[in-house]
Amino acid sequence: MNNPDTTAPPRGAPALPTSFTLAPMSRNLAHYAHRWAAGDEERPPVDDVPVAVASEAAARLVALDALLAPVDQRTILAWLEALAMAGLPRTPLDSATAAPQLRAIWEVCQTLPRCVWTDETRFAYLAVNRFWPVPADVFQHLNKHAEAFKRERGQCRAIIAIAARAKERPAPHEKVCPSAAAMEEVSKLLASTRVPTTGKRSDLQSAFATRQQMPSRPINQLALLAGYERDAQTNPNAAMRAASRLRAERIRAALTANQNGYSVMNNSENDCEARLPRPP
Repeated sequence: MNNPDTTAPPRGAPALPTSFTLAPMSRNLAHYAHRWAAGDEERPPVDDVPVAVASEAAARLVALDALLAPVDQRTILAWLEALAMAGLPRTPLDSATAAPQLRAIWEVCQTLPRCVWTDETRFAYLAVNRFWPVPADVFQHLNKHAEAFKRERGQCRAIIAIAARAKERPAPHEKVCPSAAAMEEVSKLLASTRVPTTGKRSDLQSAFATRQQMPSRPINQLALLAGYERDAQTNPNAAMRAASRLRAERIRAALTANQNGYSVMNNSENDCEARLPRPP
């Protein structure tokens, strides 16, 4: 068991694969996988994927599921037996010592997928470790190799789910027409809520027509004159007092010319305003 020159697996044990690798992702699939992984941190989340990318992700997911399948006990024991042949210090040399250690490693590492139990991972352990491992060392070393496959499987599943959701929603140019029964129901509802018309005008139309027919009400220049005279005395703004005084003078001159006391205002006060300074 501790012969360092022997690399073949023990008798009856399965031969370990050299390594498990997949062909690299295509450029399009890698692009969408990166966008899904980045999320809102770097780029907007993916909301749609091309059909070719979704098909590639589905085919790759099948291969990843096979690599991440559970492993049997014989494969784990074959990996440990091949590791023991390296003759590391603290390697158990008899069955009484090896049995409990192998059982402990099996109980801790049985959840790891079969893609990590290869010659490549065994050589990688020997390159950085000088002693026979404890169960935690084996799990930490092999789990790092499994995480890459698990992360890629999660990306493929997310891309397939996004493509499935995109198929369910209608295309932007596609018009969703209601059924004939739904249109008939809406027509009945509108007919029941419509106000019947008998040729009469509505209240708003009648009020507007009445207002259009009313004659213009003349302005009471006496009341306007009193207001300007009061403002010319009480307004705290000097410019406004001067403007009100000038308007009052113009109205008084108009009343002197027209003894009636009621007339339609002309543009004389606008002329006064043009000559007055604007208040600050």
